Amino acid sequence: MGDGGVGLKKMNSVNKEIVIESKHSLWDWHLGELWDYQDLLFLMVRRDFVSKYKQTLFAPIWMLVQTFLKSVVYVVVFGKIGQISTDGVPPILFYMAGLISFSLFSSAWSSCWASFSSNLGVFSKVYFPRLIAPIASLCSILIEAVLQMVGMGLIYLYIKTTSLSVGLHLHWGVVFLPIIFMNILFLGAGVGLICSSLTIKYRDVRYIIIFVQGMWVYATPVIYPLSCIPEHWRWLAALNPLTSLIEAVKYVVLGVGTVNLSMLGYSMGVTAFVLVLGLVLFHKAERTFVDII
Repeated sequence: MGDGGVGLKKMNSVNKEIVIESKHSLWDWHLGELWDYQDLLFLMVRRDFVSKYKQTLFAPIWMLVQTFLKSVVYVVVFGKIGQISTDGVPPILFYMAGLISFSLFSSAWSSCWASFSSNLGVFSKVYFPRLIAPIASLCSILIEAVLQMVGMGLIYLYIKTTSLSVGLHLHWGVVFLPIIFMNILFLGAGVGLICSSLTIKYRDVRYIIIFVQGMWVYATPVIYPLSCIPEHWRWLAALNPLTSLIEAVKYVVLGVGTVNLSMLGYSMGVTAFVLVLGLVLFHKAERTFVDII
């Protein structure tokens, strides 16, 4: 009797009753469920990261090589041929800082945009919080960005120690770099969630999104500093919430950049609005997307 009672108690403590019901409120996100599925989240992050570099010769080193080679191309095309200013810092570092930051945004956008279609097979077979899928993609993207920044840091140290005449200065605000990166990540995630909700019903929206993605990089100070834009037109560039965030990255890492607290406050406000709107539309679309697709 005693052994059986203990066994029954253990079984009851391990087994959890899970009730799956339709969500009637757009604000009923059940975020607490994400913690219950943390093991699944870890497995999906590992799946995304491993599948991307499976059977490759240099594995994650490709992340660093791709960013470095793109930066070299930008140095030649925009720096040498186009003679575009880099605010006095080594062009390779200027372009790497911009590319890593924008890639974080665009990758978060693309991964969240494809979160429904890329996981359709899993969604239609087993229940788990649908928000796990885009979060897993965002985690792997953030890992890649951190590794890319480490690679950029090595190049930074090399230039700093071999070229004493180059004026490179880390700003004390570099301690806020993780917050800036998370803001960029959440902005891309919010835009991606909105796009994923729209493309479920309107397939032709994807062509507009691809076009906008390609043009957004030119509307953002990635290949040029904000200081190159005439002062009376900078307010227009600042309407892009990504502008101040990328300028902030360059400022805290390289010591150059045109940014202030009002610009950052605007970007953070837009990020919060876009992310909340994306979550609302995502949870509205997840109710019926399996049947529609």
